[in-house]
Amino acid sequence: MNILVVGGAGAMGGWFVEFFKEQGWNVDISDPDADDSVALEDSDEYDVVAVAVPIEATPSVVEKVASRMSDGLLMDVTSVKQEPVEAMRAAPNDVELLGTHPMFGPSVRSMRGQTVIVVRERVGELAERVIESFHEAGANVQETTAREHDEMMSVVQGLTHYSLVSIGGALERLDFDVDDSRRFMSPVYEITLDFVGRVLNQNPELYADIQMNQPVGDVHDALIDAAEELADAVERGDSDAFEDEMLDAARHYGDTKSALRRSDKLIEANVREYEELHASVGEERVLRHVYSGNVHAGTVRDVEGRTVVLEKDGGTLRLKTENVELLSEEEARDWKEENLPRSERDVSAAFPATLDEDVLTRVVEDCHNDVLSATVVDVYAGDAIPEGWTSYTVRLELLDDGSVDEAVETAHETLEGMGGEIR
Repeated sequence: MNILVVGGAGAMGGWFVEFFKEQGWNVDISDPDADDSVALEDSDEYDVVAVAVPIEATPSVVEKVASRMSDGLLMDVTSVKQEPVEAMRAAPNDVELLGTHPMFGPSVRSMRGQTVIVVRERVGELAERVIESFHEAGANVQETTAREHDEMMSVVQGLTHYSLVSIGGALERLDFDVDDSRRFMSPVYEITLDFVGRVLNQNPELYADIQMNQPVGDVHDALIDAAEELADAVERGDSDAFEDEMLDAARHYGDTKSALRRSDKLIEANVREYEELHASVGEERVLRHVYSGNVHAGTVRDVEGRTVVLEKDGGTLRLKTENVELLSEEEARDWKEENLPRSERDVSAAFPATLDEDVLTRVVEDCHNDVLSATVVDVYAGDAIPEGWTSYTVRLELLDDGSVDEAVETAHETLEGMGGEIR
C-alpha cells in the first residue's frame, strides 16, 4: 500500500510515517520542511493520503487534497473532528473517508495500550486495513461520530488541559520552587504535579489550537464557577459548604473507589521501580533516560535519595531517579544486541562419550546472558585424548560488555557440569 503523509515532517506526522513503514507500506511525505516533499497535486497517485497538520490548517488542507483525489482513502490525524470530516465530504464518492484522533503524543514508543478514536465517515477496504493495523499494534480503538467526539473532547482534553495549565500558571505566579518541593511530596502528589509538567512540556501551539477549536466555553465557565464557589467557602470559613461541594462532586463522579484503585496501581508502580533500583545496587543494569532516550548500561553503585549512581566505562554517572526507567531483562538484552560490540571465544572439553551436538550447543547458549550463539567448530577423537573420549570445540559469539571472561568461565563450568574435562 502506498501512503502519502501530508505534514509528515512534523512531530505527529513523523510518528505516523514510521508507524506506516512498520506495517510494510510505502510512505512518502508532502511537507515544505521535508527534504524530498511530494506535491499535493500528486495526491491521487496514492492509496492513502493522511493529513497530519496543525488543527487550524487541517480543514483547508483536507479540502485541497479532497479536490485532487478520485479514489483511495483520505484520512486525517487531528484532535478535532467535525470540521475536518465536513471538509472530507467534498471528495468524490469513490474516495473513502476516515477521521482519526490518536489520544497520545509523539513521545510514545508504540500504540500498545494507547487509545485511537476513529470516525467511519465513508469506509471500505483501505480504511478497514488502516483500522486493523491499529488493532494489531495493540491500540484501544474507539469508534464515534464527529459531533460526539468533539463534545467529549471538550471535557477530556479541553477541561483537563485548561485546569493543568492553570495550575502551572498558579505555580508561576506564586514563584513556587517545584524542584525543591519534591522532597516534601508523597508519591500521589508528585504524580499529580508530574501531570502538570507533562502538559507544560508539550507544544503550546498544539494545546492552544485544541482550546481554540473545541466547544470549551461552557466547560471553562463550569470550572471557574466551581473554583470560585470553593474559594468563597474557604474565605468565609464555611467548612460545611466546602464539604458539600466535595460530596456533590463525588456523587456525580460515581465510582470513586475504582478511581482510587486505578490510581493506587499507578502509585505502586512508581514506588516499585524506586524499590527495584535500590535492590539493584551492585548489579549490572540498563537504564533509559525518559526524556532524551539515551541508554546507559553499567553497575548500580548506590541510590542516594533521588539520585542513582551508575558506574560505567570506568567513570561514575549520576542520574535523577525520576528521569530514568529500568529496562526489563528482555529490553536490556535487545539493546545490548543492537548497540554493543561482539567477540568470539573458543572453549573445548573432552567427554567420555559422543554427545548430541545440538544439545551441547543449546546448553552452552543458555549458560550466560552474554552468549549470543554457540557453534561446534571442531570434533576430535585422536591421540591427544584418552581412548573412547571425544573432544568438542565450541565457538561462542559474545556480547562484549565487559563480562566476556565471566561468560567464558561460566561456559567452562557448564561443560564440566556435563561431565567434560576442559582442554
